[in-house]
Amino acid sequence: ENAIADNPDDWQSRFNLGKIYAAKGDLNRAIEEMEKAANMNGENGSLYYELGKNQYKAGLFRNALSSFKSCEMLDPKVEGNYFALGLAEKKLSMSTNALNAFIESYRLRPTHSPSFWEAGKLHYQSGNSSEALKTLKMAVELKPDDARYRKSLAVAQFTARDFEGAEINYEKAAELEPANGENYHNLALVQM
Repeated sequence: ENAIADNPDDWQSRFNLGKIYAAKGDLNRAIEEMEKAANMNGENGSLYYELGKNQYKAGLFRNALSSFKSCEMLDPKVEGNYFALGLAEKKLSMSTNALNAFIESYRLRPTHSPSFWEAGKLHYQSGNSSEALKTLKMAVELKPDDARYRKSLAVAQFTARDFEGAEINYEKAAELEPANGENYHNLALVQM
């Protein structure tokens, strides 16, 4: 705050102050300072990405979408932006756009398992089982000890009538989350 008192027109100080407020959990003040910084310097993609993340956390999904789009226009290589954009679009029921954002995210970050997982779920929901299986398998390969990924892959495998694959992944999910009775229920269904 002292840096802003000395130079109220310094966008970087406002941006940094916004990050401090965000770290403290004060999203409203974080957003306010980052918006001021963006109004002073509208050419920084990372600034819009950080602003969008805070807007998303605050439940301001349309605002977050706008910020992530601004980041995309200014600097399409800001790490994490396409994934965040996909999450915002998914929240706003823009499934096709979200899927495209998740695909771009894993294209730019080929080891980012959440991008593959989110894309796989959207492929599954749209009825594209071959792409769902491919992307969900990739998510599991990247992060084999994530029960959520295993369950999503098992559902897609079951739907594709790959009962053996579904059984393996439900078993692994049950190992990873032994307290989750849903895993055992699904495993029993596959084994019938």
